[in-house]
Amino acid sequence: MTTPVNTGPGALSVTAVAAGNAYAYSDLFPVVPGQTYTVDAVVRAASTVRSSFVRLRWFNAAGAEVTTSTGTASNNTTSFAARTVTAVAPASAATVRAEVQFSSAALGEVHYVDNVSLVGGSAAWAGMSDGQTVNWRVQARDGAGLWSTWSEPVPMTRRVKPTVTISNLGAGAAYDSSPRSSGR
Repeated sequence: MTTPVNTGPGALSVTAVAAGNAYAYSDLFPVVPGQTYTVDAVVRAASTVRSSFVRLRWFNAAGAEVTTSTGTASNNTTSFAARTVTAVAPASAATVRAEVQFSSAALGEVHYVDNVSLVGGSAAWAGMSDGQTVNWRVQARDGAGLWSTWSEPVPMTRRVKPTVTISNLGAGAAYDSSPRSSGR
């Protein structure tokens, strides 16, 4: 969707095709056991208050789910709100999937997901180069446990952010609690 968005050119629209929980999740990413990973997302309900949260779903090398690390569930409003969870990759984990859940969605409800990031561990983006794209798909589950069909894939592209080193600050500047910077 191009509107509403939190930042950038678009957001993922999640429409409940049945009453129940609605999900959006990423492809699997390789992980290093014992390292810390964080998933962040910004979510918004279109017209009603529903609970939402993010989680890290861990899988072993055979593809079986090992465990899930779930963030705190909070009610949505019609404004964008941040959701996050941080966890250490279990010893048996080989991959992780970032997931956003909207709980108890009513048929036809629309929610939005924006600014999703999965960071951590030296291998969090192993195998993905700058500019490479992976896809998110959405599916809803009704109260009877039946799943909807999959949505069309929505792309997410990796962008490497540059590291900036500031040196030679001058006398006293290192103690300034709010240093100024200027980009040209």
